[in-house]
Amino acid sequence: MDDNTPATKADIESLRSEMKTMERRLTGVLRAFYNYMQPNDLRMASSDNEAASVRIRLAALEARVFESRLSEVEMKLNMPPAA
Repeated sequence: MDDNTPATKADIESLRSEMKTMERRLTGVLRAFYNYMQPNDLRMASSDNEAASVRIRLAALEARVFESRLSEVEMKLNMPPAA
């Protein structure tokens, strides 16, 4: 078809049909990608929760170690523990 030739109803209908076909294909690709990524999103959220849990446990452990070391220093200095 020449660029200067007016489009016929058949041309327009053909174009509509092609666009609908492309839309269906694109929708299929997007659905497949979404279905592929959904478990990854769940895994990432789980990993984030696990990392937060590890940070909380590490902070508690550090606090206990610090408290233990402080008590040791106080005993060596023969100071009563602070209330």
